[in-house]
Amino acid sequence: MNRLRFWRSLRLTVAIILSLFLAMGLGMHNPLWAPTSVLMVEAGTVGEAQMRWWQRIAGTVLGVLWGFFLIWHFVQRPEQLIVLCGLSAFVLAYASLTHFAWQDFWRWVLVGLLVMLCYGILNPMGSFSVMVDRIGCVFIGATTIYVLHILWPLEVGRSHQDQQQALLRSLQGWLDASPEALPGHFFGLLGQLRMLRFRLSRNYGDYHVLHDPQRKAIGSLYGVELLARHLYAWRVKCPQPTPAELEWVRALIAALSEGAVLPAAPSALRSGSLLSLMQQDAQQLQAGHSCSKSMLRWQWQNRLFQAGTDSPLLSALVIGGVCAASLQIWHYTGWPGGNLVVLLATVSLLMSQYAEKVPTRLFMLPLFIGSLVLFPIFVFVLPQLGSDDALIIMLVAVYLPLAWLLHGSNRTLAVVGSLMSVMINSGSSNYIPSELYVQRFFVMCWACLGVGLLFPVAQHILLPDDTEQRLKNHFAVWQREWRHWMLQPYQTDMTRKAAQMERRTDIILALYGRLPKNKQANWQAKLAQLPLLMATCQQWSYSKRTESVTVHHQ
Repeated sequence: MNRLRFWRSLRLTVAIILSLFLAMGLGMHNPLWAPTSVLMVEAGTVGEAQMRWWQRIAGTVLGVLWGFFLIWHFVQRPEQLIVLCGLSAFVLAYASLTHFAWQDFWRWVLVGLLVMLCYGILNPMGSFSVMVDRIGCVFIGATTIYVLHILWPLEVGRSHQDQQQALLRSLQGWLDASPEALPGHFFGLLGQLRMLRFRLSRNYGDYHVLHDPQRKAIGSLYGVELLARHLYAWRVKCPQPTPAELEWVRALIAALSEGAVLPAAPSALRSGSLLSLMQQDAQQLQAGHSCSKSMLRWQWQNRLFQAGTDSPLLSALVIGGVCAASLQIWHYTGWPGGNLVVLLATVSLLMSQYAEKVPTRLFMLPLFIGSLVLFPIFVFVLPQLGSDDALIIMLVAVYLPLAWLLHGSNRTLAVVGSLMSVMINSGSSNYIPSELYVQRFFVMCWACLGVGLLFPVAQHILLPDDTEQRLKNHFAVWQREWRHWMLQPYQTDMTRKAAQMERRTDIILALYGRLPKNKQANWQAKLAQLPLLMATCQQWSYSKRTESVTVHHQ
């Protein structure tokens, strides 16, 4: 794992340096945009990189063209320009917050618009040059990392099959875990499955045009989840199983993870029991017959994505208001680095409102660390380097550790490493000799201060976190649906009903993951009952189905 992480970090570092030198060699006035595009397109699989690549380029082109139009027609009427920019930010933010597969595209349209306005307003006559620079640098950076993904496909070494086997092997530890530790193991596995679903849906994009290998990959995740749910329910309901049952379950999981023949079922296995459901799950998982059930949930990824947002309409209104307010402050006060304040505050606020909400400190901490600690490297060290070879060595020494953080399993460090890299790129104009190094450094500090004043206020005052309230609402609906399911006689569409319950379970667990640690402790006991109740529903459905078949044959 560490070897793969190192090679991915090295590939990202090579892409950053290569794109930077290409942008500088082609005479771009803002070469920093090329390595920033590399960071934005960097992804886990070639399919993910391809989607981010074309969405980054297409969104940038559309955004800068709209920004160029606004500057061309309204640069002499700043009040109207500010209002139109705020309205545009509102519309684009709402589109990004409500469409899972297109969230990146609409975000890049907004970023392209803001970049065009923030740099074009300073010099309206040079706005066309800014537009060409932006499109050119984004194309260079995005294409560089995408081509490296194709030529150097490191993710092949950790395929979907490897990830599935790792998940199955982790189930072995559940057999020896204490009852108190089981909920943590189960929630952790569901979190991994949820992230894999999001990655796969980004990779394939269109849920209606899937080939057989893709359907098998999607269905296998559903099969692993079913097996984990029934294993969890069995361990909770049978805390002291017989040695024969324990060894059979252990052999069953081992055979699945190794692709071997499944062990024969115990002679005393009762029809409809949790052990029989586990045997059925294992057979379907090994045969690849879980697709039809999973596809019902797969087309609801956008609904799950929207459910994680604190009111998309309110969030979009606040984002548009912050964009207009920061433009207004910059226009009337002449705040140093005001263009960066507009860009960073608006985009950071948008990115913090997605389904997996990012805390404020994760955005603010790297901004200040990147400006106060790493930025002086570009001010005092890089200008003293006398050759391109020394510059390359310096860039590797700076970017390789940050790329290592970016590809780590710790989400906090990954966000910090990514944003710190973006901050460093803000000083890439220092690669070109100039006498304005110190002035640029203090402008960056003023810009970070402005973001630090706007972003937390909007995040905590204008956008209060109602995650727990929405969790309560979804949990109450889930309980009603469960009671309705149990009280109904045998239904003809049990598969769809189970998929609906599982989809709502996904939403509940996603909201649970966004709660603070102290609130998660209050909810863990309640949510630990969800897989038990789902297993009870499936046992009930199995018995009803068996009774129906028996009556039919009689």
